Amino acid sequence: MSKEDNQAAVMELQEKQRAYQEQQQTVDNLLGTIRRIANRQIQSRTEARRATLTLAELTQLQPTHKVYYGVGRVYMSTTVNDMIAEQSAIKERNEAEEEKLKAEKQRATEMAEQEKKELARLESEYAVLANTVRNMFMQMQQQQQQQKKN
Repeated sequence: MSKEDNQAAVMELQEKQRAYQEQQQTVDNLLGTIRRIANRQIQSRTEARRATLTLAELTQLQPTHKVYYGVGRVYMSTTVNDMIAEQSAIKERNEAEEEKLKAEKQRATEMAEQEKKELARLESEYAVLANTVRNMFMQMQQQQQQQKKN
């Protein structure tokens, strides 16, 4: 085994290591995306639940009853029917967003699984190549030792 073969093997090993690191970063980014989607789902569910509870309370009131909603530090007066319409729209919007996020999370999860498989493949290739390079260096050292003895 020549020195050039060893250098080529080391360069190939470094290239595999870079590819592995890039793949690891891709997987980490996808997992971060999945966590962000999950957080958005929780927020959406919370808002939809709040709107549902508000609607339940508003339906018990008379249509002529005055209700107030907060705008910053100020409370504005509105009718029960307007507030019901607004809360219904909020609920529908959040339920639609929940469905969209669910599909987005599913796609991201599938991509993450594919990328994890690719990462595992790269890891095994890297391990095989690392063993090969180590064996090459060990053989080279043994040859050098034998040459020194002779």
